[in-house]
Amino acid sequence: MSENAGNPPSENPILSAYNGWASTKPFVTRSVTLVIISTSLLSMFINIGDALNNNLRYTIYGLEIYRLITACLWCSGILNLIFAVLAFNQMAPRLEHSSGSAGLLALMLCLDLCSNALFLIFSLLLKMMGDRIAEFKSSQGFWNILMPLIVIECMHTPDSPRKLFFFPCDIPSKFYPIALFGLFSLFSGVRIDMALSLLVGYAYSAGKLDRLKPSNARLKSWDEGCLRNFANREGYVVAGGGGSEPWLPLNNPGRNPPATRGVNGVSTLSQVQTQQPRASEVNKAIKDTEMAFKGSGRTLGGSGNGLRNGSGASSARALRLAAIEARGNSKVTENAVNSENFGTEVSSSLLANTDHEIMVLQDMGYSVDEAREALRVSNGDISQAANYLSESR
Repeated sequence: MSENAGNPPSENPILSAYNGWASTKPFVTRSVTLVIISTSLLSMFINIGDALNNNLRYTIYGLEIYRLITACLWCSGILNLIFAVLAFNQMAPRLEHSSGSAGLLALMLCLDLCSNALFLIFSLLLKMMGDRIAEFKSSQGFWNILMPLIVIECMHTPDSPRKLFFFPCDIPSKFYPIALFGLFSLFSGVRIDMALSLLVGYAYSAGKLDRLKPSNARLKSWDEGCLRNFANREGYVVAGGGGSEPWLPLNNPGRNPPATRGVNGVSTLSQVQTQQPRASEVNKAIKDTEMAFKGSGRTLGGSGNGLRNGSGASSARALRLAAIEARGNSKVTENAVNSENFGTEVSSSLLANTDHEIMVLQDMGYSVDEAREALRVSNGDISQAANYLSESR
């Protein structure tokens, strides 16, 4: 007993695994994943489908309108849950970093409502045509949100090839969701609700649902208003961080937000980038950043160390952004003065932009070497580099 008294208590492996996963996922991705896992595991013991699913009998005739939202909050079957969680955690962080946490939440809510509303209309038409059991047919499952999200992501680069499991040929991205739906239908039969959600995804990508998209100003007002308490949470990505680099997350998982904050405590990219540190501060920031970015995340029920919960990671990240910006500006100015060749000035600017893009890919969980290789293959295109890295894993 005296031997164990001097040793620190062993760390819980389950808690360590959770903290490692949570430190790499933004707020909405992490929260939605936990909700889906909880409800799906609960469905193995009690029948929650009757309380959550969307159909004519309960949603319309029973005026239980909440089913338009709750129908997609669970998965039936453990394999269905595993594949859904894996696909969502691979795709959702990129969408959340691109559009912000409020933007991803609004996108998922829009796709959910449109898919379930379209299913109700389809069921009503079937009943009018004489199908008596149409009012009992239900739309359910998280895949009714996941499929249109896959469509939206694929349509960003519609002609780039994708690999579908064991299929021997590459498939263009614009046809990848259809091929995936065909594969699911081959094993579990054709699901009308999933087919309609797929149609909603293509309609959204084609701009047919633009009236339902919230503007950047509206998303920012939500961040500063009704979502203000969530905007300070770990991993929350503020909407509209910057027009030139919309993929840059401002409040990353495992890192506290920058020390300079905007209106009502919400960070803005311009405030971070306008901080111009001295040379000594830049050198100190690089050393602090190397320590702060090795590991991140807060242990549940613990206070954490100074770099994780204090101002060390905050100031390090803010100074790192400012240092990269200052380095890019100084190189452009020096080349413009010492050289009459405009191409040298452009190359320095591109170098500064590459530093930003490497840091963005690092924030998404990739190493520096992987980020550089992906940017080299994609000729500096951050979207294609992210797709290249996700497909190569």
